[in-house]
Amino acid sequence: MSPLTQLIAAGSASSHDLSSSAVSSSTVSSSTVSSSTVSSSTGNIVIGLLVLAWLISSQLRRKPLSQKTRLGLILAVIGLVETWNFARHTHLTGRDVALTGLSIVTGLGLAVARAWTVRVWAGQGNVWQQGTWLTALLWVAGLGQHLLLDTLVVSGLGSASLLLYFGVVIFAQRLVVLSRARARGLVPAGPVPVG
Repeated sequence: MSPLTQLIAAGSASSHDLSSSAVSSSTVSSSTVSSSTVSSSTGNIVIGLLVLAWLISSQLRRKPLSQKTRLGLILAVIGLVETWNFARHTHLTGRDVALTGLSIVTGLGLAVARAWTVRVWAGQGNVWQQGTWLTALLWVAGLGQHLLLDTLVVSGLGSASLLLYFGVVIFAQRLVVLSRARARGLVPAGPVPVG
């Protein structure tokens, strides 16, 4: 074999090794991205279930009615950032965005209904609130319909937008409960404090 043939053969072998390495590297890279998306989605779902358990246990206990709405706003801002980060790295269709919006609007409707299941009363020098079993059931239904979203849109969008969903619906429920208490004269009228 001539030196030129040997060089071409060696270059071809190196090129084959290099392209195999690139394919192997891209396969590893895409599987890493897929597994990171799955683990991120799983992490978001676990966080969502923990938040749901905390919300239900908190709302089923009798406690003073707070006029502050900070929790909903904080969760909504964090959720908006998470959803935006997901959208920047994933191709979303108009259908994906529309169905996510529909899920949040459905959540708002459930939040209003949930707010009407919360008992509000005055006693012992304070205004009290306590959810019912129906409050808990509506929380589970709301979370379920939002997580079902992942079966209808690009995988991971439902779980990526979970904190946004929680923030919006917690804020809405709080506003309706406060307006009910104000309408009954249990708390003074005025703007809703955020802090």
